[in-house]
Amino acid sequence: MSTEWTGARLQPRPSLAEQVVTDLRQAIKDGAFGTNGQLPSEPALSQQLGVSRPTIRQAISVLEQEGLVVRRQGHGTFVMSSVVELPNILNVNTGITDMIRAAGKRPDTKQTSVRQSVADERLAEALGVEVGAPVTVIERIRTADDQPVALTRDFVRTDRLSARGVSAQRLEEFVGGADSLYSSLAEIGIPVTYGVAKVLPARATKHLAAALALKPNTDLLLLEQTDYSGAGSPVLFSQEYLVPGPLAIFVYRRGPG
Repeated sequence: MSTEWTGARLQPRPSLAEQVVTDLRQAIKDGAFGTNGQLPSEPALSQQLGVSRPTIRQAISVLEQEGLVVRRQGHGTFVMSSVVELPNILNVNTGITDMIRAAGKRPDTKQTSVRQSVADERLAEALGVEVGAPVTVIERIRTADDQPVALTRDFVRTDRLSARGVSAQRLEEFVGGADSLYSSLAEIGIPVTYGVAKVLPARATKHLAAALALKPNTDLLLLEQTDYSGAGSPVLFSQEYLVPGPLAIFVYRRGPG
């Protein structure tokens, strides 16, 4: 007599190249190779990390695109200190929590609300759902050393959360403190691999001004971003209203030549 077998849901895991990128990126930021220091050779990294040379080569290509290293023909791979030392650089997909920490301040959340809504045309296109599909909206006031510096709205497909058994109440518990939303999503099996961002000018509405302790019509930066899984499926759409002074943003622009 056969019994019905139901396998446990497998959690997506980062590729070896992604793990190498994460390890080397952190080592570079920690100063492991020194200012303008040279990374070990590909064979040495391959042996040290226990992965193939093509995997090392792929990881270094990612770091080069991010502006963290430069390969000099016949000499090796070197740290780009002028880029590494920038506190908040959009080449690397980090959340507000990491941006605040990079500015040398203590991140926290002053207020969190989680509500249910439906996707309009713009959200439907960004999240790859039908118009009217349910979405979960997370709105938070982020602080740096207790000073409001950002109001963020994150839109997540409700069906993705339901598939992981995550209710709005549980999600609010996850994101109610200083933890990154990215780490919270990864913890429940919805990892973000990359994002596409757009930086826009904005003005503080009455709601934004009250939330951020500003005068109405104060200039803000609006960072709109769609985040994707490793398979290229939309995971998250975000609107982040930033107070420009405390959170300066930098972009590494490669070229010409």
